[in-house]
Amino acid sequence: MRIIHNERLLIIDNDEQMCRTLQLSFTNEGYDMDIAHSPKQALTMMSDNIYSLVFTDAVMDGILDFSIISELELNIPFVFITSKNSEKDILEGFQKGAEDYISKPFLTKEVIARTQAILKRTKPNFVISERKVIEIDDLKIDLIEKRVSILGQDIQLTKKEFRILILLASTPNKRFTREDILTQIWANDTDVLNRTIDVHIARLRRKIGIYGSKIISRTNYGYYFNA
Repeated sequence: MRIIHNERLLIIDNDEQMCRTLQLSFTNEGYDMDIAHSPKQALTMMSDNIYSLVFTDAVMDGILDFSIISELELNIPFVFITSKNSEKDILEGFQKGAEDYISKPFLTKEVIARTQAILKRTKPNFVISERKVIEIDDLKIDLIEKRVSILGQDIQLTKKEFRILILLASTPNKRFTREDILTQIWANDTDVLNRTIDVHIARLRRKIGIYGSKIISRTNYGYYFNA
């Protein structure tokens, strides 16, 4: 029986045959995989979908260019899958924050095994208990006592920051536009600007430390909590 996974993957590479081969293999393993053949196309797809992992070739148009990472503003796990396999290239890839560096040619089964290990390692343990406590690894949000803690240490949030965190974290991977956040958090206060929302979320990210990176922004769209 084929297992269906919740994770959606994206591969960015201009090698159409390789992309199709990987897509078919991951589909057979129960994953959804999308294909982009350029950073521009990837940006469009990432604005419309939520991905658990991104594969990207550091070589586009025959040029080794790690700037693709900053261009895509990748704040989700990513893996380089490229023909550049010198020690210098590999070290630079990991320095850029890659979860793994896979050299071409590769064994498809090995890529799948490595991917499953990464997804298992990077996926947060998300639980909403019966007593209304949202737990994401060591982050706990108590909806009754209105407390947020990390490793048992309380985090002091303002009322607005707390409500924003609940809104995003209680429905992980659901994207909220700034208008959605404005309506639900500020109600009928029409004087609030989009910039005010961004400032509140920036402060919230800082206060919750490593979990702040789970609050993902999309330019001209809004925010979601990546779980």
